[in-house]
Amino acid sequence: MIFTMATNPHISLVFVNYHSIWQLSLALRQLFHLESNHDFFEVIVVNNDHREARALARLARKFPIRLLEQERNLGFGRAANIGAASARGSILGFLNPDTVWQKESLRRIESTFQEHSNGQILGLWLMNAQGEREPFSAGVAPTLWQLVRSNFFPFLVRQDLLQDAPCDWVSGGGLFIEKRIFQELQGFDERFFLYFEDVDLCLRAKEQGVLIVSEPRFTLLHHGGKSFVSRELQKSLFYSSQIRYFEKHRPFFEVFCVRLFHFFFRHA
Repeated sequence: MIFTMATNPHISLVFVNYHSIWQLSLALRQLFHLESNHDFFEVIVVNNDHREARALARLARKFPIRLLEQERNLGFGRAANIGAASARGSILGFLNPDTVWQKESLRRIESTFQEHSNGQILGLWLMNAQGEREPFSAGVAPTLWQLVRSNFFPFLVRQDLLQDAPCDWVSGGGLFIEKRIFQELQGFDERFFLYFEDVDLCLRAKEQGVLIVSEPRFTLLHHGGKSFVSRELQKSLFYSSQIRYFEKHRPFFEVFCVRLFHFFFRHA
C-alpha cells in the first residue's frame, strides 16, 4: 500500500523514539492499517536516539512520518514539546512507540473533544498482553498516602481500577489533548526528564477546569519498558522525577518522607 503525507490533518500523533525502532515500526504498521483515512491525521516522530537515525530514515520512506532528529536524548517531555510545536492538527495525541493501535478510533476520539467545551485530556486504556488494564495507565493525584498504598497494599490500587475510581491523570503513553490547551499550559514541564511529566500536565490542566478522562472505549496494547536496558537507570530516573513532582505539588513533610522511602528501597 502506498501512503501519502496528510495535507490537512485534524489530529497530530507524536511519538518519542529512544531505542524503540522495532516497536515503533510495528506501531506504525498497525496504525496505518487500521486508520483508513490517512489524510485525517499526521505522525511526528521525535528521535532521541542518534544510533537509530538510519533505521528511522528507512521507516520514513515506508510511512508518511515527519522525522525530527535530535543530537542527544532530550527526555520525553522536551522531545514531546518539540513534536507538538511542529504539529498541524488541532488535537495532539502522544503515543509510546511500544503501544499498538487496536481499532480505528481517531474520528471517534475527535468527536469526544467536541462534547467538552471547557476542554479535556483523554487517556486511552493501556492493556497488557493478557488483556488486563495496566495499573498505572491512569489514577488519582500522587500523595504520600497513595505511595504507601501502591507499595504496601497494591491490591487496593487494582480495586480502584476495577471500580473506575476518580481520575486525576492519565498516562503519556496514550494521551490526547487539544493543541490550544497544551500551548496554554506551556506543554510538558521539561524538568521532568522521564516519568511524572504526564501527571504534572494533567494536574495543571485540572486546575484550569480541564476535564481528565480515562476512556475504556479506546485501548492500546502496551508491550512496556522496551526502550530501557538498565533497570537501575530506570529506577533512578523514576525516583528523580517522583521527588521533583512531590517538591512541586506536595507539602515539605511528604517530600521528606518520600526521600526516606527512596533511601530505604535503595539500601534494603
